[in-house]
Amino acid sequence: MCGTSDTFSGKEDRIMNILLVDDQPSVLSSLKSGLNWSALLVHNVYTALNASEAREIILSHPIDILLTDIEMPKESGLSLLRWCRENHYQFECIFLTSHADFFYAQEAIQLESFDYILQPARYEDIESAIKRSIKRIQEKEQQQYADMKKRIQYMYENGDDTFLDAL
Repeated sequence: MCGTSDTFSGKEDRIMNILLVDDQPSVLSSLKSGLNWSALLVHNVYTALNASEAREIILSHPIDILLTDIEMPKESGLSLLRWCRENHYQFECIFLTSHADFFYAQEAIQLESFDYILQPARYEDIESAIKRSIKRIQEKEQQQYADMKKRIQYMYENGDDTFLDAL
């Protein structure tokens, strides 16, 4: 699912992996070359032309952010995100679409997507959404780290040696 560093302390930034999904190769190429990935701390930028290719990448690589179109032949980005949620992938999802359809936006919200950006969109707007999603990921990971630390501390202080299993 979401890749994390083995040395994560809950404080430092970590490198992110993103998956771009769009049925138009020109859109993928434009996003891949037009965004400042290194400034965003994105290490790997994976691309897929459809939901099927995206699932293969998701199954074989740790993904932190999914940036996907909604309308694609054969299967929509909404269907892809639904599959991800059903399979317990909890990465952030940003929809980048030219469809200002209320029902699409409503379903995106129900699937707990992070953002819904209408095309044409400026690179700055897309980068802003990615930055905000990275911040949310970092906050979640810091909270998970703090929660685990508290649980282990409690177990240790109460003589419960099963805290070693949590490590």
